[in-house]
Amino acid sequence: MWGAVVLGLISAASVAAQRPSMPQCPELDKSSPAQLLKYLADDGGKQSKECMEFAIRRLGDAEYVPAIDVLIMNLEFESLAVSRGLPGGTVSIYTMRGFYPAKVALTQIGLPASDKLVAAIAKRETTDFSAQLAGEALLSIHSRDDPSIAVAALIAAADSTPDPKAAARLRKEARRMMSTGCPGEFRLQCEAALSGK
Repeated sequence: MWGAVVLGLISAASVAAQRPSMPQCPELDKSSPAQLLKYLADDGGKQSKECMEFAIRRLGDAEYVPAIDVLIMNLEFESLAVSRGLPGGTVSIYTMRGFYPAKVALTQIGLPASDKLVAAIAKRETTDFSAQLAGEALLSIHSRDDPSIAVAALIAAADSTPDPKAAARLRKEARRMMSTGCPGEFRLQCEAALSGK
């Protein structure tokens, strides 16, 4: 039990420590979560990258459940502080490639995002990198209690889908999750979850 608590605290602390500074976006500074979501969902392509990151991160801070689908669509959006090499830009947990604010926002929203993250991994149109980021968010959500729950969710979805390609994607992510996010005392539970036990 204490291991799960410590793992969850370390995960939360790591996310906080690795966050680049919040970009400035005066036009959204006083916006409600609903307004931020509307801004992100606008398909006109006129959003600035600074304001997109601002909106994503504010939605995560608000744990705004209605934003889950749009956040999943923006999983590959990378923080400008990292992509431009600006001060304060650091790598994110697990990927070691950059800071992806939608992944962190989904982690902040927590359990309500779990099923939709699993569904996103299964979708044919989801890129491999988006699937990896979705898997990392799913793992971070469940690492607060037991990371094997995330592995089990992917295997259960793989077992229940009639689409063999979706099942393969889900199992692939479960194996990747097993190799990166099941330390120490959770290893046996993750191995059991991976084998469907």
